[in-house]
Amino acid sequence: MAYPEKEYHKQETAKEYTKVYTLNQTDDVVLKQEDGMLGYISAGQFAITGSNVFTGDQIINSDLYVNGNINVSTLVSASIIYESGSTIFGNSGDDFHQFTGSIYMSGSIIDPSSITFNSASVPTTLRSYTLAANTTDKTLDLRMGNNATLQIGQEMYYPPIVNKDSVDLIEGTLVMVNPAGIAQGQRLAVVRAINNGTYPVDLMVGILTEAVAKNAEGFATWFGNVRGATTTALENAGVKDPTETWLEGDILYASHTLQGGLTKIEPPAPYWRGTVAAITAKNGINLTLLVRPNLRGTLSTLNDVQLSTLPTGSLLYSSGSVWKNTDNIKIENGYVVLSQVSASYNYANDSAAASAGVPLGGLYHTSGSIKIRLV
Repeated sequence: MAYPEKEYHKQETAKEYTKVYTLNQTDDVVLKQEDGMLGYISAGQFAITGSNVFTGDQIINSDLYVNGNINVSTLVSASIIYESGSTIFGNSGDDFHQFTGSIYMSGSIIDPSSITFNSASVPTTLRSYTLAANTTDKTLDLRMGNNATLQIGQEMYYPPIVNKDSVDLIEGTLVMVNPAGIAQGQRLAVVRAINNGTYPVDLMVGILTEAVAKNAEGFATWFGNVRGATTTALENAGVKDPTETWLEGDILYASHTLQGGLTKIEPPAPYWRGTVAAITAKNGINLTLLVRPNLRGTLSTLNDVQLSTLPTGSLLYSSGSVWKNTDNIKIENGYVVLSQVSASYNYANDSAAASAGVPLGGLYHTSGSIKIRLV
């Protein structure tokens, strides 16, 4: 057996000397076996160009460079970091790749044919901007911002609104466009709805689907469910009359006594009387409101009505395709009054007309008007 020149290295910790040799494929190596006996093994068994079979764990403390393929039956790894290049999974459209846990991406998903959501494992709480299956409503939930969850295809939110009221607004508050300033910062400015006949119904927006602090942004529902409102919170905020008992199936209107409030009692004229929402579920104090405002307008806002000033007793008449009002014909205090007519049969009142022989329903003149005798 030929050995190369010796080189001695002192190991300070072990206080021993070791010899380092360069082995050839034909050299033998003496190894101590488990039974304490010495044995020989050829250096050629440590394959340089051949194959090796290892039993047990192998530890590599530096880089591993492979020019061919790595075939692994099971790969267990906490992480794999690629210095550069792209990774390809699968080689056929019917391949499936299963991941357990979350996948964090900094790039994009490009050209998928479809995305299937797991309906058997739905998170109870969605993170912001998360999309998940909703098996109860048979749709997908989209978490918008921090607190609002949109049921896709079943609800419609306004773009983010900004609360320009003097107070923080809670979920379930009926809001309208701020009459003092329609927009701020490219957002629709809203305040609690005022149903006192002062403002047109066109200013109504909808019901807040989340609490919105003063000067903060949030979402309002035009159509769909609002699920987070409670009767207690609404009463404490002054947007529900505590004397009203709400039940599942009740129809709600805009309150004409509570700013931003809802009521199950239809308001009288001249207040806005359109329906706002229906209570589709009530569990204790918890409410589900199906919002769908019916913007029932006033006579003057109808497309085919053109009104001038409206003195008491004015009547409507058809003028081609448009309805107009006139005060030449009025109803006053039980009389039908015709103004701007010539004098004839001039009597002071119904009694005088009756004495003169004017029958019930007959016409007579008084003070420049024609009246019909009613009494």
